[in-house]
Order: sequence, then structure tokens, then C-alpha cells
Amino acid sequence: MPRNTLAVVAGLFLGSCVNMALVMLNSSVLYPMPEGADMNDPAAMNAWVATLPDTAFGVVLAAHLGQSFVGAWIVARFAARRQLALALLIGGLTALGSAINMVSLSAAPVWMWIDVPLCVAVAYGAWKMQAGRPAPG
Repeated sequence: MPRNTLAVVAGLFLGSCVNMALVMLNSSVLYPMPEGADMNDPAAMNAWVATLPDTAFGVVLAAHLGQSFVGAWIVARFAARRQLALALLIGGLTALGSAINMVSLSAAPVWMWIDVPLCVAVAYGAWKMQAGRPAPG
């Protein structure tokens, strides 16, 4: 149990690091927010999101899928048991976060909803890459 818990925590943390790195690249370098815009203001966020090109959402998609893949891969590699269930847990939590973002950002394009099932599919793929390999240690 402790090994599984540590694997999930590590997967969530490292997956989130991948996500945040890509999101920060997107929102700070590639498509920065307007000067003085408040990220905590939903109206300002939606106004900014409405101006973004599809490539910006492609980076967001890559960030979410990267989080799901890296987190699920870590779990599948290092958990002692129930690797598939734990990898899908990572994918499901990432999908939930993505769905919450989509609901809160009404200006996001409809095609971004593909992100939700893809997060789970990518987590399954990460597990599949590790299937049959014994956990280290």
C-alpha cells in the first residue's frame, strides 16, 4: 500500500510538472496574456482565451496528455500492484481537471473536449507500455 501511494503521489506530481511547464510556455512565451490581465478573473480569462489560435489549444492538449502519460507511466512502473487501476486513476483525474477547465472557460473551442477521453486513453497506453514488466525493487 505505501509503495502504491508513493507511486500515485509521484505520478501526480511529475505529471503536473509536465503540464505546468507546457502551460507556462504557452501562456508566458508563445501566447502571453495581455499586460495587466488577471488570471483569477473569469471574464478576463475568457476574453483572452477567445483571442487564441488553435495552435495554443494544441499546446494545452499536449500539456494535458503529457500529464496523463507521464503520471500513468510513473504509476505503472513503480506501483507494487493494481498498476492498471492506478494508471487509469491518473488519467481520470487529468480528464476531470480538463473537463473542469473546459466548463470554466466557455471561450475554448468545442473540439478541445476530445481532451477528456484522450487523457484516459493515453494513461492506458502508458500502462500498456509497462505491462508485464516487474516493478523495480
